[in-house]
Amino acid sequence: MTRGPAFAFDGHVVWLTPEQGGRSSGPPATPAGERYAATAFVPPWTAETGLASFVMRVSDPSGWTSAAEGAWLVRRDENFSPWWRAG
Repeated sequence: MTRGPAFAFDGHVVWLTPEQGGRSSGPPATPAGERYAATAFVPPWTAETGLASFVMRVSDPSGWTSAAEGAWLVRRDENFSPWWRAG
């Protein structure tokens, strides 16, 4: 197995509740050690000002908050090579 690029963010993920505009089904069921692609924002941005495609790996797949590491799937940087390519 080939290891992907390093994750740029190391911290915690907080899944938004339905009342906050998040998932009504709760955190996604992601097998331990697997990556999950979603839309996300990193403060100081909000869901209205900075939502973008993000990939992450979490420590507690069923937790509303969890230690996590993640990276943007695509950045606004012409020298950036995305994680996945169509094909």
